[in-house]
Amino acid sequence: MAKFGLITEGITDQIVIENILCGFYRDYDDLDEEISPLEPPRDETDMKQAYSEFGTGWSAIFNYLSETRCCEDKLKKAVAKVSKKLKVDKNYKNYDKLSQKFLKNKELIKISSKNISFQIFINRLPKNI
Repeated sequence: MAKFGLITEGITDQIVIENILCGFYRDYDDLDEEISPLEPPRDETDMKQAYSEFGTGWSAIFNYLSETRCCEDKLKKAVAKVSKKLKVDKNYKNYDKLSQKFLKNKELIKISSKNISFQIFINRLPKNI
């Protein structure tokens, strides 16, 4: 039985949250096997978002934010400064690469301390699972 079930906006959120959980619970062997992505479903063969009976309503939020605040553009510029190899295309592999630092507990704690929402999320995680 899985320790965590993820219901997220998309599969890119899933991999970032998986990496956060694996970094936070660094002493728990094979935690990634204890995390089940429930919604949206994903095709495990190519890590793409699979068809969901619930549709794609959350994409409207992303479109709104990208049009009224240029969030995605700022992220692309910041990533370009760090590495020419990383891309911000919204897909599983890229977001996995972008969130690799979260796998290291010390980095995760350091990064989360710079964003109040992220810090609240981390602080709400149970210390033991």
